[in-house]
Amino acid sequence: MKLYKIKTSKSELLQHICSAFGDTFIEGEMMFLTDDLGLFRDVALERHYKPNLLKKLCVGSIYEDQLTEGNFQFLENMILRNIFWNYDNKYDGGNDVNLKYETLIKELSILLSEYIKDKYNDKDFEEHSFFGVYDFEYLDQVIEDCDSTGLPCFELYIHQSLAK
Repeated sequence: MKLYKIKTSKSELLQHICSAFGDTFIEGEMMFLTDDLGLFRDVALERHYKPNLLKKLCVGSIYEDQLTEGNFQFLENMILRNIFWNYDNKYDGGNDVNLKYETLIKELSILLSEYIKDKYNDKDFEEHSFFGVYDFEYLDQVIEDCDSTGLPCFELYIHQSLAK
């Protein structure tokens, strides 16, 4: 089981979780910990994915010719559904993916994942990170790192039996 850490805000987070949690954290920036990869993806995409970003990342790359206008819509959805798959090998090819696109989807998912990860890396503030994927056994150390950011921390574990 993996633990996902990401910097977000109340307004970004409330778009992806039940509004009943709204009173449990304050306005502004916060650290968010979860064991849910889908929720982690949604939060990261909310902050850092804009229309045409994937196309821009592919310009001048080996992928540019493979990402045609005809297959872009289909592939974009598959790529977005699979960002961060490489952190825990949870690739979701779905029932509708053509095997000839699987390598392209995986590689572009990694490209987009690394782009988003780089957006969270603050070169001037390296004592801790605002983004990370960890084995769940390191929960205490990850919480300490979140505390060291000076930001409030909100934890939401879908797999309650694993949370402390």
